[in-house]
Amino acid sequence: MNFELADLSSKYPEDTHVCERGASSAARAASEPRPFYWAGSGDFVLASRALLLHVRGYPQIAQNWQTDDLIHCRLRAVGAQQVILQPPCVTVHQNHRRINRVRSSTRWVVTDSNFKHVCGSPFEALPTESGHGGG
Repeated sequence: MNFELADLSSKYPEDTHVCERGASSAARAASEPRPFYWAGSGDFVLASRALLLHVRGYPQIAQNWQTDDLIHCRLRAVGAQQVILQPPCVTVHQNHRRINRVRSSTRWVVTDSNFKHVCGSPFEALPTESGHGGG
């Protein structure tokens, strides 16, 4: 038995058969927020162009660690729901070098210690963010 899959199925039961049957909006009307799945979640994001434009896309900050997670903070802030794709769905991640994990001329903008605050205010401009007219 795949314990990771069993864990996902128990945490996100309404997503278990999305790939086979499609999403059910009735299952989404939960009164409590679902636990959020973070592990590599920013590597694969499927959202409408209109929604991505509405949230202004990914933050353009001078680091590539946790940047992909920040799109979820923005999407959740406007009410988008995360769907956890489980087998038979598959996603493929291209392995890539991570030589720019921290750019040498820049300090970390998002860290473990401020991530909760940054995620809680996802549209607040970050110090090195471009596209805000002053960043």
